[in-house]
Amino acid sequence: MKKTPEMKNLLTAVMTLSAFAVLGQSPTFSSDVAPIIYDNCTKCHRVGGIAPFTLNNFTDTYAWRYSIVTAIESHEMPPWPPDVDYRRFLHERTLTEQEINKISEWVNNGAPEGNPNETPVTPTFPEGQTLPGTPDLTLSIPIYESQADVSDEYACFALPSGLTEDRFIRAVEVVPGNLAVVHHVIVFAADQGVTDCLMPIVAGQTITGYAPGAPPMVFPNGEELKLGMKLSAGSNIVLQIHYPEGTSGELDSTSVNIYFYPEGETGIREVISGPYVQNFLFAFQPNTVETVTGYYPYIPGTTTQEDMSLLSVFPHMHLIGTSAISYAVKPDLDTIPLISVPHWDFEWQGFYTYENMVKIPAGSHFLGHGVFDNTSNNPYNPNNPPALVLPGEATTDEMFLISYQSVAYESGDEDIDLAGLM
Repeated sequence: MKKTPEMKNLLTAVMTLSAFAVLGQSPTFSSDVAPIIYDNCTKCHRVGGIAPFTLNNFTDTYAWRYSIVTAIESHEMPPWPPDVDYRRFLHERTLTEQEINKISEWVNNGAPEGNPNETPVTPTFPEGQTLPGTPDLTLSIPIYESQADVSDEYACFALPSGLTEDRFIRAVEVVPGNLAVVHHVIVFAADQGVTDCLMPIVAGQTITGYAPGAPPMVFPNGEELKLGMKLSAGSNIVLQIHYPEGTSGELDSTSVNIYFYPEGETGIREVISGPYVQNFLFAFQPNTVETVTGYYPYIPGTTTQEDMSLLSVFPHMHLIGTSAISYAVKPDLDTIPLISVPHWDFEWQGFYTYENMVKIPAGSHFLGHGVFDNTSNNPYNPNNPPALVLPGEATTDEMFLISYQSVAYESGDEDIDLAGLM
């Protein structure tokens, strides 16, 4: 069949449109990738951030494109240990499959920049506090020189609160003195005589934690719901700060800002640190993989006595831990999923706040299971060859602890959308 000029023109038009369609489907940095990187990565990957390289622009991202694809396809980055299919939390640092595919496609198609004029403005991050207003109490550690040379350091600082009467905390923010070396911080309140970073269940109330990218702890404080944690007169605020290996000689002056409810404020529901699912009765022999089960209440067969509402959860293990899961068992034996961390990473841990408070009815009990791999197959095992690992505070010791922040239950707690209040 002979092609007429009209048919040739139509064929050319179709081919041209098809070419434009293909080009339009190919992601560019400016239009497609930059918004994802800036929203999810740059907060750590910036000058002065905890990450080892910056992702501030096209040049940065292009240089690390293959590493980025590997990290996001394996879900190593952004770091978010909880399994989102088991339980959802506020402030999740995750990418959708669509976002992952878009970045992968961008790299596979040559990582084009696109129109530079369409690139979003690189985000800037405030130095110091992010919460508005003047804190009611600011406590700072003395200028400290990291000792983390060939291994990580966990330094402990006990700071007297100076309070002469009990106050209720409505918000607290950790302000790292050196973003490049402060990996994470755990803050708890303890009696005046406590100066060591003991387990929170021994030392006192766990208040909050800091990790790169995590928001400050702000308790709901509106007319609908007022929650706060009591800070007792004369107590100490204790900071446990993780300085990563290789930061020896770096200086830090981390502080914590505390915002109180006004004196005499009424209607505040007290947040307590607990319950604690725990088990420290273990001894991990070399070349073994073992599962530890923790309980609350601690005597098997006993149950909770009152209804409670859970606000947040903080799982904690050390280096040979590989996974953790916790749930509650109701009186009717139905289970309530609370958190699952299928791939434990000691470098990324923190507090996770539920989207809605989780009601735990009286007559329930909590369970937690942790898997510990004390073999040479575990790349994080601190001992080569593997050695006996016992419970303890040192990083090379082990722990199994899952702590919750809770309040006494009131009708309708589970229906309150915390996302709009925190």
